[in-house]
Amino acid sequence: MRVLVTVIAVKTHLYNVVPMAWALQAAGHEVRVASQPDLVEAITSAGLTAVAVGDPLGMGRSAHGPRGQTFRAHGGSMLVAAGEELTWEHALGALTVACAVEYEFFAGQTALDDLVEFARGWQPDLVIWDALTFAGAIAARACGAAHARMLFGIDYITQMYDNYRALLDEQPADRRDDPVTDWLTGRLGRYGCELGPSDALELMTGQVTIDPTPTWMQLPLRLPVLPVRFVPFNGAASVPQWIYDSPRRPRVCLSLGMSGRDLFGGDLVSVADLLTALAELDIELVA
Repeated sequence: MRVLVTVIAVKTHLYNVVPMAWALQAAGHEVRVASQPDLVEAITSAGLTAVAVGDPLGMGRSAHGPRGQTFRAHGGSMLVAAGEELTWEHALGALTVACAVEYEFFAGQTALDDLVEFARGWQPDLVIWDALTFAGAIAARACGAAHARMLFGIDYITQMYDNYRALLDEQPADRRDDPVTDWLTGRLGRYGCELGPSDALELMTGQVTIDPTPTWMQLPLRLPVLPVRFVPFNGAASVPQWIYDSPRRPRVCLSLGMSGRDLFGGDLVSVADLLTALAELDIELVA
């Protein structure tokens, strides 16, 4: 079977799909991983075959530029504080911005064109797409492949879209603006495909969702889910010899993460302040 994995050019999103890609490859399937050129080296370093599509995404160019702001807009765009009610105006505004700015930015017209061209030529049987890489679902429809969405965390995207659709159904006919359907219709139409009445939900959430999160983290959503065991992968690393020695004090690991430096150009909090706050504890701190 031929499997095309699609992911935005962000290492943390790539590392989430690497174990799945390797499991498929080890089982004898042909696997290709498609992303923007700035992720190619990370893909090949993980032992997978890369397909470069479009122009570089350039997520880490500036901590304060529009690219960094675009990525941050998604996380809270449709979440409201506890006790607040999600209104139609808020939901419509958030999805309008998400489609016109974020989803369009991540898909990228040249990247989407290249991805569809490759998919139609290579003819994958299955497309697995990272949950923010809607270009993968569009390419799957354009080439006739089955497709599955791979989560990288709690499925807030489906929860947001479900809330949005429920509010949309309550609106009078003259207020039923639907930026999601409009955005998907425009992208599919470019490749001679039409959007059916129920297709938007499938293209936003996949024909099936691959979920590596533990059951206690999963939201009570009604959609087909394939649960998988989470397998950590963080790229190439070497383990120093001293780590095998028994510590004389409790050993504590402080994870500084990757996203702040990779996406926003710097850590979001002061590393010096973190280390200073922990320095007085009677522990052996590994950062």
